[in-house]
Amino acid sequence: MFVLPWIPIGLAATALAGWIFHVETLKRLFLPGVPMNSATAVALLLLGGGALIGRKSHPLTMALAVAALAGGGAVGLLKLLDLLAGTHLGIDSWLFADQLATQTNAPSQMASNTAICLIICAAAIGLARVGGERQAGAAQILAVMASTPPFLALLGALYGVSTFYAQSPFTGMALVTAASILPLAGHVQLTTRHSALMAPIFDDGPGGRTARLLIPVGVLAPIAIGWLEGAGGRTHLYPEQMGDALAAVADVIVFTGLVWWNARALRGADQSRRLAEERLAHAATHDFLTGLANREQFGRQLDARLAAFQRRPMERFGVVYLDLDGFKQVNDRLGHEAGDELLRQVAGILKGCLRAEDLVGRLGGDEFTILLDRIAGPDDFDEVAARILAGVPRAVGPSDQRIPMGVSLGFVCARLRHEVADDLLKEADEALFAAKKAGKGQAWMFDDTIRRIAGPEAHGGGMAGPAGGAGPGSVLMRTG
Repeated sequence: MFVLPWIPIGLAATALAGWIFHVETLKRLFLPGVPMNSATAVALLLLGGGALIGRKSHPLTMALAVAALAGGGAVGLLKLLDLLAGTHLGIDSWLFADQLATQTNAPSQMASNTAICLIICAAAIGLARVGGERQAGAAQILAVMASTPPFLALLGALYGVSTFYAQSPFTGMALVTAASILPLAGHVQLTTRHSALMAPIFDDGPGGRTARLLIPVGVLAPIAIGWLEGAGGRTHLYPEQMGDALAAVADVIVFTGLVWWNARALRGADQSRRLAEERLAHAATHDFLTGLANREQFGRQLDARLAAFQRRPMERFGVVYLDLDGFKQVNDRLGHEAGDELLRQVAGILKGCLRAEDLVGRLGGDEFTILLDRIAGPDDFDEVAARILAGVPRAVGPSDQRIPMGVSLGFVCARLRHEVADDLLKEADEALFAAKKAGKGQAWMFDDTIRRIAGPEAHGGGMAGPAGGAGPGSVLMRTG
């Protein structure tokens, strides 16, 4: 953004060199029309320097920036007084008066719109330097105002409309001057790009990205199409009516393409937003490690199922509470990465032992819960317990670090006495505690009394010792 002020500095310095060395082409920088006035060149040097110096926060540099901006604005103000109040100060004739006196065809005088633009640019750069939101908005509006006359002048040169840039006290502007003022206005917009009017354009979201594409194309495409239409007419390449028709077709193609691109971009952004929302919703209801329902989601599902059971007691269900035997040793001896991998594998085993309508959740650590839906009665748990006891590994880790493993389960079948989900979880947890106390690797049920329904015989033995084999259903984790 700090490259832009160097453009008016370079152009103004080149024009002044033309005045000093009497080189006419340098005064207008090889552009048609009148040369840049010497006072205008000095003002642009001051404004460009003020924009560059103004980025420093030291008091001395700030004072220099204010002085430079005030000087550049004062040049325009004095010329405007000459035009409106007839003061005859003649500031645009103070330098190189002898050369100005000899000019007859194209006298180099500062036009009113040039003077106004110099004043506005000085105010806009100063307000942009202040940095407040209101000041930034005012600076951006002033920058738009300052860029309009030079834009018309350059457009007039492109289309051959000399009225927009030919020397006149009220309408003319040297093209090299126009090319110098536009970068100053652009500098103001860029230095305040995250505030006020420019914030939507420079936003990092899809709206900002769309605006940064559509605005340049929306400005440049009509200009290019209009110039091509005029060029074809001037060279008699086609009749005037055909040129109008071709320009209309080109406009339709360009702007229809822009609309299509914009719709495509917005569709992609909307799809990305929906995917992000789905991921957030999934993360809020599922355990990040295993992908199972988390504690909150499992509790909500259990509450809903219990409420339905209270209305239709014949549709029975049960809750299983289980945790892994020996999991702490896995973490301590093989590391937490191995423990996480074991939890993921156990989650897969549990889902493989159940039906699609059953729900598996992880409450945290090595504690899992299962909602067995639509069961005939407590006896249905026997088969589920046997599958889980047989499926969960009895030893994990490499052969030289084999760690005994197992699982203990507690089960409760929903009864009308259960009023809230916590009642079911509490009784299932009590059954799990009984299974742990009885020697682990067992499944116990909370009924009128807590009783054992499955044990080590369900999977061919208890927890294997360190030298024991992995056995059927074991998971040999990769560590490291």
